[in-house]
Amino acid sequence: TLSDAARIYHNSIAYLTNDAMFRSLAAEAGTQHGLNPSFVVVDELHAQPNRELVDVLETAMGARAQPLLIYITTSDYEREGSICNEKHDYASKVRDGVIDDSSFLPVIYEASIEDDWTKPATWKKANPNYGKSVRAEWFKRKCKKAQDVPSFLNTFLRLHLNIRTASSVAAITDALWMSNADPVVEADMIGRECYGGLDLASRKDIAAWVLLFPPTDDDPLYRVLPRFFCPKDNAVERDRRQGVPFLAWARAGAITLTQGNTIDYDFIKKAITDDGKKFDIRGIAADSWNLEFLRQRLAVEGVEMVEFVQGFRSYTDPTKELLENLLPGCKIAHGGHVVFRWMASNLMVIEDPAGNKKPDKKKSADAIDGFSALIMALGRYMVSKDDTGSVYEDRGLLTL
Repeated sequence: TLSDAARIYHNSIAYLTNDAMFRSLAAEAGTQHGLNPSFVVVDELHAQPNRELVDVLETAMGARAQPLLIYITTSDYEREGSICNEKHDYASKVRDGVIDDSSFLPVIYEASIEDDWTKPATWKKANPNYGKSVRAEWFKRKCKKAQDVPSFLNTFLRLHLNIRTASSVAAITDALWMSNADPVVEADMIGRECYGGLDLASRKDIAAWVLLFPPTDDDPLYRVLPRFFCPKDNAVERDRRQGVPFLAWARAGAITLTQGNTIDYDFIKKAITDDGKKFDIRGIAADSWNLEFLRQRLAVEGVEMVEFVQGFRSYTDPTKELLENLLPGCKIAHGGHVVFRWMASNLMVIEDPAGNKKPDKKKSADAIDGFSALIMALGRYMVSKDDTGSVYEDRGLLTL
């Protein structure tokens, strides 16, 4: 009966008898003006960056006698301008009788921040289909991951228990970081394939040059070899005023201090070219900050660098790979490097409503340049591993 009454197209279903249409809409609010819908479903409301699309759709239903607008969503972050949080707050007030609105039906399944998020009873509060379409064993695995991976906890609370959380979270516990402190012997890495990440940040603070050595048949671990640079004047001041032991780290060889109050890029250039003579560097990723200045100097030495765009699109996959797969599985070794350990204690990760992640320098307690460089190196490796090249390079054209 339905097939006789309707036609199915790529992104729509047409109801033939009254010229009606059920179709998906693009997310851009500017393309949706002029609609006259009777029924609208906005799925994953938390993913809307602002209220523009929702306002357009609500306004468009004004001419209908019995319009129906349904919002379906998990929780959003605590962020300014969230239409999801606005609707949730309104729904809660209608549910609790604070606001009398007979045209608005709130149905909310959520845990509270006071609930024990490790208990099945809490999981059931936010998941009415728990044990059916939402499998109990699957939920246990997700909960265990949230316990083992600090950066995943907010994701678990928000997407699986509908608890509104902050957008930035502490990413790594010291225990987790130091569980990956297997030694990295530089002499053993000579000639081995590796990928570099370069975070120049500011010439007045720390710069990081990090080499990542992927696993081999003889060594199942990723191994990390970092180089850190800091202007001596600034290191002395921060050592004195903030108690961060830059001078002790410098004496131990964990960080290189350059004369003056700005980093001398010639030190970094020399470190990269020297490493290029010892290791098989297959690719280098760097942030755009002052990159061109150093890239031109390194190009003369035959060293090429690729710009790593500082956004969610570039950062997400390697950030998740490091924090959710490598560190919890003790698959990466950093030798317990003291500067890296300090940066691990500073690291905050920001997540957008779509679940994308990247280091959050603004919210982090102090410098995290080593992690930015490490994630860039890992990203470069992941891209190279996935780049199988064109079939035409090996096979050539086929002629029919």
